[in-house]
Amino acid sequence: MEKDYVLKDVIRIFYKKGYILGFTFVGFIFIGIILAFVMPRNYTSGFKLLPPVAADVPGQEIWAALVQVSMQSGGFYLGGEPSAFIKDFVLSRRVLYAVIDSLDLLKVLRKRTHEDCYESLLDRIKVKINESGMLEVNVVTNDPKLSYNIAQSLLSETFHALQESLEDLGRGVSKFLQTKLDEVKHALDQAEERLKAFQEEHKTVKLPVELEKVVQKVSDLKSEYLSTKVELEMLKRYATPHTASIKELEAKAEALANKLNEMEETGGENLFGPGFAAPLSELPEISLQYARLETEVRVYRALYEFVRSAYERAKFYERQQRPLVEVLDYPVVPTRGRPRKMLIIGLSMVIGFLMGTALVFISNYVEYVFFEHPEGRQLFNEFHKSLIYRVLIR
Repeated sequence: MEKDYVLKDVIRIFYKKGYILGFTFVGFIFIGIILAFVMPRNYTSGFKLLPPVAADVPGQEIWAALVQVSMQSGGFYLGGEPSAFIKDFVLSRRVLYAVIDSLDLLKVLRKRTHEDCYESLLDRIKVKINESGMLEVNVVTNDPKLSYNIAQSLLSETFHALQESLEDLGRGVSKFLQTKLDEVKHALDQAEERLKAFQEEHKTVKLPVELEKVVQKVSDLKSEYLSTKVELEMLKRYATPHTASIKELEAKAEALANKLNEMEETGGENLFGPGFAAPLSELPEISLQYARLETEVRVYRALYEFVRSAYERAKFYERQQRPLVEVLDYPVVPTRGRPRKMLIIGLSMVIGFLMGTALVFISNYVEYVFFEHPEGRQLFNEFHKSLIYRVLIR
């Protein structure tokens, strides 16, 4: 019952059964046209953001970290990539609830509560971080104007919320640093008074040469230690606990404290260099007292400069108007939806052609089996005479 087809046979089959291909092809095109105009289409509007990097933020790394606002806890957090932080911020309830209220989306999307509308928006908003760290935010709905309005409002509310958070951060840190600055200034004034009184009493106006390098090293280490403690206190106040940055600062503070203790108690050539191997505790009492007073003054001067600089940066952020993120592409009203009409019609044509071709060969095969082959003809005649044929066909 098998038959090998050659090109001549194929042409003959299509010539004889071409109407099947034609009807199938036209039918699928008709269905495709209907689907193209009836099937819901999605319209996408979005924007691209370039998140901040540490180099873009004035001041030390602590400020690049502190401006990362945690919407889940209402405080601040450290760690993670800037793009991931901005993504969480864009999708936060604070931002999306503001979008819902500004566009009256409860009515537009026919939702009963803000939370229902929030979940619906999450399904419509697609956020992607590409390899360069750029953030792509797209809003997909069945209405081009609605997609644009949501994308535009989302961008606006994100900027507004970031700006508010930055100002709140600046005010909070400014208040903390103002208090700390007053404390350090008071301690510095007292240290300078004690040093001045000591110099007047002992007629000493400068350190001996052999102590200068030692005092400078101790002063540098101690000021770095106290500055680290200030940073640590600030982060613990404004950042979420148990973050990597806090742990790093705690480890740094512990290492500095151990090194200070070693310098003040044991000395060592490896710490002071050649000629300064004696521990500070073994120096003459007057020299030791003077060294301590001079060290105290230098430490508080360095600490005062550190806190003052941090305070000025906090005031800068408090009145800062420059956005944290840069907009590379703004939302536009989409003019073409998906799936494309021509794509639907084109796929319908391809499917119609393939289906029609298959039906042509199936029809030819059935005809060959039941009408041209002897066994098939006999089987058909028996079926024709059967009761089933009479009941079903006649």
